[in-house]
Amino acid sequence: MCPWNQSAPASEDPAWQPRAGLDHPRIVDLCRRTDAELAELTRGTAMTRASVTALRRNLKIALENSASPKGPAYARTLRDRV
Repeated sequence: MCPWNQSAPASEDPAWQPRAGLDHPRIVDLCRRTDAELAELTRGTAMTRASVTALRRNLKIALENSASPKGPAYARTLRDRV
């Protein structure tokens, strides 16, 4: 967490609530989405600063660094998509 935001008050305003699909997503679930689904999921968010290709690359790296025993193996299957 950013120390600057650590003391920020919680908001009940719907505009500040997590979007469905981005509230504690599992990395593997994000990887399973199509490019169109990822683009739609991130539309209008700061995540669009990265292209879908860059997002997939970052997801692959996160999987490779995952504590899950299946993470690195699943990441290797993504090579064709990144």
